[in-house]
Amino acid sequence: MNEAHAVPLDRIYGVQRHIYDVTRKYYLFGRDTALRNLNPGDNDRVLEIGTGTARNLITLARRNPHAYYFGIDASEEMLKTASANVHRRGLSARIRLGFGFAEQEEDLRQFYPGEGYDRILFSYSLSM
Repeated sequence: MNEAHAVPLDRIYGVQRHIYDVTRKYYLFGRDTALRNLNPGDNDRVLEIGTGTARNLITLARRNPHAYYFGIDASEEMLKTASANVHRRGLSARIRLGFGFAEQEEDLRQFYPGEGYDRILFSYSLSM
């Protein structure tokens, strides 16, 4: 997979990103249960694949402020919204975001090149 695959995603999410969280609550059954069950510990590194608007990472960071949160997304448009959401909630120091694909190891390692993550979340990206 390469960045050319991101172009159609940006076309779709360039518009949808503004209403994404409001409309997705009807499609993403179980997402909040998954977030409650993820329960990261202090100093855990949590990576979300397909972070979208960063809703999930923001929820997790509020519940456990002592873990480290990272999100990648293949849509630069969604990352714009995610960055704005993280910044607006004052979480920029605790949530880092980047462009990337789940199947590209270098994208997964952009935050910790030599280390892994304690928890990895795929909330919706697998169905896409």
